[in-house]
Amino acid sequence: VLHTVGVFLRKEQNATLKEDLLSCFSPVLWDLIQQNDNSSTLRVLLQEYFQMPRDRIRSLVMSAEKDAVKRFLSHMHRSWDQLQVETSQASQQELQAMETMTSAFIHKFPRVTPELFVDLSQFIPFMSVSDIMSFPASLIVNDSQLSHCISKGLISASGRLSSWLIPAVSAKLNISSMASSDLSALGGLLPHLGTSFLLSLPSQQLQEILKLMQTMSGETTWRGIGTYRDAQWSPQQAQFLFKKIREYKNITSKELRYLGVIAGGVSCDVLRLWINSTGFTELLQTLSELPGVMRPALRKCIVEILRKQVDLDLGALSSGFAATLPVTMIENLPNTSIRAILSYIQSHFVEFLKLPRYKQTNLAEKAIAELGPSLAKGKVDGNLLDILGPLLPFLDRDSLAQVDRRALALRLEDMRMFCIPKEALRDISGILTQKELFGDPSKWEVMDVEHLGRLVFALSAKQINSIPLTVLNKDIVEQVLVGQRRWQDSVVGEVCVSRCTDQNYHRQQTQILLRGIVKARSRRTKVPVPSCADIRGTFPSAWTSTQLRRMSLDELKECMEVLGQDSSLSSEQRRSLWGKLKQSFSPVRELRADQVLELGSVLTEMGDRELQETNLTHPAVLAHLGTLTQWSPQKMRAVVLGVMRKCRLKVEHLTFVDLATFGHLLCGLSSSEIRRLGPYNLSVAVVFLRELSMPCSEQQMEALTSHLSRPEAFGPVSAWGPEIFTEIGTLAAGLPDMALSALLQEQVEGLIPEAVALMSPRKMAVVFSAVQLSWLSAEQAWAVTEAQWAELDPEQRHAVGLARYEGDVLLELR
Repeated sequence: VLHTVGVFLRKEQNATLKEDLLSCFSPVLWDLIQQNDNSSTLRVLLQEYFQMPRDRIRSLVMSAEKDAVKRFLSHMHRSWDQLQVETSQASQQELQAMETMTSAFIHKFPRVTPELFVDLSQFIPFMSVSDIMSFPASLIVNDSQLSHCISKGLISASGRLSSWLIPAVSAKLNISSMASSDLSALGGLLPHLGTSFLLSLPSQQLQEILKLMQTMSGETTWRGIGTYRDAQWSPQQAQFLFKKIREYKNITSKELRYLGVIAGGVSCDVLRLWINSTGFTELLQTLSELPGVMRPALRKCIVEILRKQVDLDLGALSSGFAATLPVTMIENLPNTSIRAILSYIQSHFVEFLKLPRYKQTNLAEKAIAELGPSLAKGKVDGNLLDILGPLLPFLDRDSLAQVDRRALALRLEDMRMFCIPKEALRDISGILTQKELFGDPSKWEVMDVEHLGRLVFALSAKQINSIPLTVLNKDIVEQVLVGQRRWQDSVVGEVCVSRCTDQNYHRQQTQILLRGIVKARSRRTKVPVPSCADIRGTFPSAWTSTQLRRMSLDELKECMEVLGQDSSLSSEQRRSLWGKLKQSFSPVRELRADQVLELGSVLTEMGDRELQETNLTHPAVLAHLGTLTQWSPQKMRAVVLGVMRKCRLKVEHLTFVDLATFGHLLCGLSSSEIRRLGPYNLSVAVVFLRELSMPCSEQQMEALTSHLSRPEAFGPVSAWGPEIFTEIGTLAAGLPDMALSALLQEQVEGLIPEAVALMSPRKMAVVFSAVQLSWLSAEQAWAVTEAQWAELDPEQRHAVGLARYEGDVLLELR
């Protein structure tokens, strides 16, 4: 049986068939694999799980019997070495699948025994912070797998888990008294502890680490500190460490190249000192080749140096860095460099998607000029389409008009995987609806929609609305939506949705596509009441609050996990769902942790008293609730008060783990309560809060940031280096007007783009002068929102425009 199943899974091309088989029979296959000790079939099974949509993986685990899952985990633990699961070599999709599976395993067993923890240990690299934080410290301390994760640097770079580990294992590690040689063994952990951790080390200990970096006469002297130079330091940590090294030794440009990742912390002032030194081109090459994303301020500095030093060889720069150069500088690159850039962006397409639109178009057009001479004949033919691949939708309008329609028709399957930026929708829909391809959507048949798949979303809302309802039946619409969801779960899809898509417009398109399913087809027919299958086939927010309320309780409970995960549910829809579900979940004080997690965003519509009565103290539960964005200020207040009362905590006693776990719920504390938090604890917690868009009032944000300027935290804002502004991330948007208006250039450069975008439009116009706005990097300038732009005066707009186009005046005027 196992052999037959293995052959079927390897050879079958229909993903839906394989998913149906695994969804129904996985527990049976697990038992057969265990009985036969068949690791090869288990390996095939895992590979198929990696290809499944995340919601199907979650449903598969949650629907299986607990004993079957336990036996499967135990067998996986024993066979892990034979399965050859390599985290470092896994694709993004495989990592996401493992994370989903791991999360489902943990939610399946809210109470983890020591025996079960051992079976789960190999999944630690795939666990979320909140999941690991929910384990008793006694289990964590004695786990050798965790030590392996630390030494190999597999701990999440977010810093949240790493910081939590310090108090959890302090009895074992006793960091405050460790020798530098012992700290070296924790090289994988150190980069993820935040700048505040480095600042908190005893001076003697920090000096011992830095002394290892002091003598830099050659590469052989670096053998003892290889852990530090190659560790994946965050940009702000690299800046901090570089400053510390320079306090000990006035290093040369040659010595800088031996610093590894820490070299990325070099300041622009220091870099300019070496412009005329021998080997400066090689130094720029080294910096351009450093792993990870270069700090925007450093990239801007290098670009400014290259503009002024015209004799420097641009061809020496790495292809990844060269792809980000201003358009006018790319024009001066040799053909070999252009071809290297095009090769790079084809294999690193996600990095291409992060570029501004005008740079994307320029590179796509470069691909035609360099690789496709056939355009001279007035056509983008089949050969050129194959060369362009996913660059096709990024061509300018004139080039898109030259696309050979017949050649494109043969490549629609490939095109279904492309990112289509919002600026190109009109041109792409014009191509698809021409007579040579699909023609007028009002005359389409089922096979046309089947053939297009997710490319239906390239059409305008008006065109989708014209597709006959007889064509848009449940099966065909579900097929389109499944294709879209699978693409969105891919690495390219995820970045495309966040960077290149108008998400509000996409929601409008989807609602129109679903109109024949979620609405009555005529005045004589009743408004449909969805089943759980309908909800899964579409998505919960597609249905009105009335329709959701009319669902049977059993159908709702069967779909609870899907309902709780839909972040686009309106307040009214969530309120209707809770109104119906509460009859099954009363009394709320008896709700289990797994039930709370299943309710997800629906929980945000509980009454204040219900929220205070519900036990939300479980770390995994609280961490999950802290990620939700649908809270009202009143409901956040109710959750925080309820948790603190049950845990018998006062505001002054909240640790940095508590603050990190609260996430958005920190805004449930009043301004006066925020001022009573421990400044040091808050300074450590910002490592986890720095990427959140905090739903606090202006007064609460100022209370948070003023607390960070206390001596026990980072000290006065005027003395902050750029690394501190980067460290606090989005919280910098809450700094007082006076503090922001007094920022120096280096400090402005430390602001992350997300912090720029979060400033209120009026605040930005008032606090930043045109001179300060001219200091913005291109990444920061493109983060300026339309609402912020509308508040700026002409001089300020000109400064932002020049920053966006990196000094290319003609582009800025255009």
